[in-house]
Amino acid sequence: MEYVTEVRTPNAPRDLRERMRNVYVDSGSMGPRALELSVQLFGSDRIMLGTDYPFFPTSRSQEAIDETNLTADQKTMIRKTTAELLLEKYQ
Repeated sequence: MEYVTEVRTPNAPRDLRERMRNVYVDSGSMGPRALELSVQLFGSDRIMLGTDYPFFPTSRSQEAIDETNLTADQKTMIRKTTAELLLEKYQ
């Protein structure tokens, strides 16, 4: 993805977070490792708790967050703070 973007838009910012400031990620179908990698790539302030119901039980989304090595603050961001801040922004 990085290479294709670089070739097509060579003057675009190289940092994915910088290029995609309006992108938020849904954690619904992620396991713990994918969630940790997403935090590294996007930041916990760009990831929100998702359920993907009915494909995965809601409890599975919570368990995936619990099973990560993320900090308590990062887990709270994903569980509620990111969504609260986003909703507040558009009220």
